[in-house]
Amino acid sequence: CILVSPSGEAPEKGNFPQWTEGRPMQIEAMLCDFATVREGLLHVLGGGINRLWRDEFPAQMATTLALLLEIHPTETELQHTIHIFLQDEDGHGLAEVAADFQVARRTAASRPGENILMPLIVSLQQMEIPKPGAYSVDIVLDNQHKRSLMVYACSQNQEDRRRRGRSQGYQN
Repeated sequence: CILVSPSGEAPEKGNFPQWTEGRPMQIEAMLCDFATVREGLLHVLGGGINRLWRDEFPAQMATTLALLLEIHPTETELQHTIHIFLQDEDGHGLAEVAADFQVARRTAASRPGENILMPLIVSLQQMEIPKPGAYSVDIVLDNQHKRSLMVYACSQNQEDRRRRGRSQGYQN
């Protein structure tokens, strides 16, 4: 393992850089049917949704946003703010969810200098999709855009290769 400084250069032996600012927090994200967090683990059911099949519009989004934040030790003990925005294809804001959080520097199971993984779930079950079309779920952390997840709302009568072979039950 070679330690690399923020400038990209390897330090001389015993001369490790001191970071005063944390590196940008990394975020993995997906839309799913349902998710839970237990004992620091993210449990996802029906992950990877990018189509919302609905009988009529307006309709509920009926999904969950599953997030896994990778937090560098320099980003701990600080107040962070996360915003989740739902926008239509014209960029009009339809809904927003925001939360503040702070992460402890170390947990009983972590090692010094180890990144901390923090699972987080955001219910989008009640968010309303007004009509068929393209929508974006945008994730902004500490006023920095981190991720956008595209999702397409479709009428049940539209043909799509993924619809073939599915049961007639309620589907995302």
